This record gives sequence, structure tokens and C-alpha cells, in this order.
Amino acid sequence: MAELSISYFSGNGTETTYVSLPDAEAEPEMSRLVKAAPDDTAKMDAMMGWLAKNPRKVESAQIGGVDEATARRYAKALAAPTLSLSVEKLRGDWLAAEHAATLVDLDIDDISALELSALAELPKLRRLAIWAAKPIDLTFLTRLPALRELRVGGVDALVLPKLPRLETLTLVALTVADGGLAGATALTSLTLDGAALGKKPGAFPALERLHYEGQREEPLAAFFNGTPALKSVTGNLLNIPERATVSLDMLAPCTSLEEIQLDVRKLDGLGTLAKLPKLTSLALNADTPGVVDVVKLKLTGLTTLKAYGQLTVANIDKAPKLVELCVSTIDDLAPLASLPALERFQVHKGKGLSLKPLVGLANLTSVDLGYETRVSAKMLEPLAMRTGLTIYSKAGFRDAGELYGELTGRIKVPRQTDHPRPAFALKGTKGDPGCTASHSFGSPYLADGETWPVCGNCEKPMPCLLQLDLKPLEKWNGFLQVFYCTNKDPHCEVECKTWKGVGPSMHLRIVTPAPNSAAIAPKGLPKTKPQALTADEKASADLPGMDDAEELGVRDAPKEPKKGDKLGGWPHWLQGPEWPVCEDCSKKMTLLAQLQSNKAVAHQWGDLGYAYVFACADHRERLGFCWASG
Repeated sequence: MAELSISYFSGNGTETTYVSLPDAEAEPEMSRLVKAAPDDTAKMDAMMGWLAKNPRKVESAQIGGVDEATARRYAKALAAPTLSLSVEKLRGDWLAAEHAATLVDLDIDDISALELSALAELPKLRRLAIWAAKPIDLTFLTRLPALRELRVGGVDALVLPKLPRLETLTLVALTVADGGLAGATALTSLTLDGAALGKKPGAFPALERLHYEGQREEPLAAFFNGTPALKSVTGNLLNIPERATVSLDMLAPCTSLEEIQLDVRKLDGLGTLAKLPKLTSLALNADTPGVVDVVKLKLTGLTTLKAYGQLTVANIDKAPKLVELCVSTIDDLAPLASLPALERFQVHKGKGLSLKPLVGLANLTSVDLGYETRVSAKMLEPLAMRTGLTIYSKAGFRDAGELYGELTGRIKVPRQTDHPRPAFALKGTKGDPGCTASHSFGSPYLADGETWPVCGNCEKPMPCLLQLDLKPLEKWNGFLQVFYCTNKDPHCEVECKTWKGVGPSMHLRIVTPAPNSAAIAPKGLPKTKPQALTADEKASADLPGMDDAEELGVRDAPKEPKKGDKLGGWPHWLQGPEWPVCEDCSKKMTLLAQLQSNKAVAHQWGDLGYAYVFACADHRERLGFCWASG
């Protein structure tokens, strides 16, 4: 599958725009060209064509799923300082010749067929990410004077050459030979993502940050003997064998540690924390019981403490510098009254807790009681007068005073159910019921002597995409008609940007058919599949979706508007609200019909999208239309 993603500075040169296949939605004109293209290659060419006519300073480009010649052509045209390539059998001998002066960041998905000498001639290259399916000789890295950051994946028995300037190293799904990292003595940051270190990892005197991600083997205790400057150890060790226990004893030599953040299954060695005098941030998640005792473990200088899973805390009041405290459970909040610097507090299960001890904490801005906790007015009363304090509970994120007002009835709470609209589901059956009935692509009503509507783009007659009786909707009558050009040559739907609203390739109106009306289809009318439309006899109460509810002041909108084809109701937006506004009164229009691709109407909008037809309740000659891709 072809892949092209580009980020560049916008026309004013201050903001960054990101566009990518399959739609390039961030640039409407580019998106139009891309959507009209028949295949992936043509879509990529459309993106490049737009950029050629609208030059931009490209920051980064990601190219994949094409042959090397095509990738080379795109890369040369974009001249991005950051380039990512996913191309089979990439030789890359053109990289140095065409990008040596600009390339600072390069990511290559597979270098198995690459001429490695091509990478050795990139003097400005600062970051390199490579993946290899077989062992490779990495000595070419010594010829990259600006290289500071390296990411390597897939290599077996990795051995790095001497790289005294390398600062950041990421190893992914590979094994390291004994002493394989000895050449990277200046490292300050190391990430191990499913990587296995050799039994003799060597010394890293400058290393300050170590991060684990997706590890499948236990950390090497020997590794930490050679990291005297280590300040931060973070990561996820949940993938190591379940029988394995992670012991914090391995960190004893790292007396410069300031941060520990680890997710593990089995944990021991908590006593080692007492030997780390510079520790200020501690976050542990373990499935084995343990007590993080602030006094016994000499943690009185902590500013952040997070203890999850089966871990509990003790003597928390002896850590007066705490700014953030997060725990799974806590019986009493009284100790928190002795934490004057506390800004953020979280407990996974806060049911039944008294919040009174928090009253005197002037810096407190956030209290998270867990999504299962239902807060009562009595529980919240001590904090009712606080300003700038957010409470998280079953009611979501709420201002403390506002939530208290709602719970006590002093503030009326806008609810989703306050805004119902009747909606009638629409069903289609094959056949044309005639010009005085509801249908899609059937025979429309036209008054005597009236001319069949013609597309303003291709000047050909437009089929009646929709004729719908509005009688089921209160205070509405007549038939809604939507004439809509379906021609593909030219592609009027795209050229006229019908997703944005009413344009020359459509005609919308509300009419009242006369008895015994008849309309003769003109020559050149596109072939369509007519269906008779039937609305349910009984309406359902349709409620506004999250975005529309929020605009109405409703904070909690658990129910979605009805999906599928319907008459009336609220729109089920696929890509956010796109309400048209009446030209006469500037009010939002009312939804008359929602149409799902290839259901009651045999037409597809974008990628299985929805179309929406609107009208102004006060000026019914004003109608609106838009569609959104799925």
C-alpha cells in the first residue's frame, strides 16, 4: 500500500501542516485532487502536483509502498531534512548525491539491500533509524561526524563500532553481543524495546536516562554497576516471564537516581530506595503486596509519589514537598492535610472518603476520585467554595463549586434528554413509486411546463437523488427534493466540492406536488437504481451527540443520535458538526434528512459516508447540504 505523509510550514511560515494519504484532509484543495485520483500512485502524484504549484518549506516526509525510482523522485522534489523510507530492495546510492547538504534525520525500514556506503556520505545526518533482517557491518557509522541519535532494530548479535559522540541509542527487537555497546561510552540516553543485552554490557559513565519498553527478559543487575550518573529509570516490564521478580536491589549502585517509574508483575527490594538520597520522583505499579513507607525508606524529599496495584503507602504526611500523590487505595485523607505543596491527588477508588482534610491545601488544583466513584453533595460540601479546583468522578471532570451546585439543586443541570427531536427511520425497497411518493432516484414531481434541473458544472440533467414527504415532521409539509449530479466525467461531485454545501451540481427545494403529476425523464439522465422510501409510522426521540450537546451546555451525553437513514432528528456526525447557517437570519438550519451510503439511497459519499439535508425553520426556501466521508 502506497504511503506518503508530509509536514510543512503553512503559507505564513509560522504553523505546521500535516497531510497524508488517503485523503490529505488538512488541505481542502489538495484533498479534492487526491479524492478524484483513481489509485494510490495517482493520489501521491496529486499531492506532489499541489505542492509544486503551492511551494512549502517541507519539514519531514514519509514515503513507502512504491518502487525506489518513485521514492527517489518524491524525495528529491520534497528536499525534506527529515526523511522516512519504507521501500523494498532499497539501494539508496542516490541519498548522498542528492541529499547530503540537507538531510539531518533519516529512517529506513529495511536496509538489507542498501549500499551502506550511501549513508556514510551524509555529513549533516544527526539522527538515523534503521531496521535490518540480517547481521550487518555498522562501521560506516564512524563516518557520520554529526550523528548523535541512533535507532537500530532486528539485528542479531549487535556490535556497535566506536561512536564517541553518540548521545541517544534505541535498540528494538534485537540481541546485543557481549561488549557490543562498548564503543558508545558517551551515551546519555538508552531505550531498550524488546532488546536483550549481553551478559557483559560494559560501562556507561555518562548515561543519565534508561527506558524499558516491551522487554521480554529481566533487567541485568550487572548493567547498573556501570551507570554511576544514571538519573532516570522508567518503563514497562510486564512482558518478562511471569515467574520473574524485578528487584530494586539492582539500582543500589545508582546513587544519583532522581526518578524511578516502573510497571512490573512481581517486585521486591523496596528497601533499596533508602539508599537513593537524590530520589524525588517515584512511580511503581506491582501485582505483589508491598508498603512504600516514607519514613523507613527515607523518601521525605519526594515531590511525586505514585503507588499502584497491590502497593500501599504509609507515613505520607512526612513528605511535605509532595506536589503529586497517586494511590490505588487509601483509608483516610487526614495525612494529606500535612502536605502544603500538594497540587494533584488521585485515588483509584475514592468511595466513602471524607474530603474535609483537603480544605486547607491552597495549591490543590485536581482531585481524582476514580471513574467508579459517585460524588454526593455531602461528600463535596467541604470543597464547595473552592475556585480553580477540578474534581474527577463518575460525573467526569467538573469544577468543584459547579458540581456542588448541581448536586444540591442550586444550579439547573442541562441534560441531553432536554433536547429530543423526533426522528423517523427510512427504509428503501426496489422500484419507482411515482412522482407523488417518497423515493430515491425515482420520478420527481415537476410542475406543468417546468424544465428538468440541469447540472451547472457539466450541463447535463441531474437525477432526483431524493424526494421525501415531510408530513411526519411537525410543522413541515410538502416534499423535499434533491437533484444531484452523479456524473463521473467530469466528476461533478468532486469538482463542485459537494461535501462543503450546496453548489452548482445540485438543486434543493421543497415543493407541493399536484395530483396526477407526471415528469418525463430527459435524454442523457445517468442510470440509477430507484427505491421507494417509507418512513416509520412512530417517531423515536433522537438526542444530540456529544459535540452538539456540549454547545447546548450539556456536559454528559452518553447516547448517540440515531445512525442510518432517517427523516428529522439530530445528525450523527462522522467528522464533527457542519451545520449550515441561513443566509437570511444567520440561524443554524434544521436537519430534514440523514442519508447513509448505499442504503435507502443507492449512492456512496466518500468512504461509506453520510449526507445531510437541512432547511431553515423560519425561511424554508433556504436549504443546506453537506456530506462527510466515513
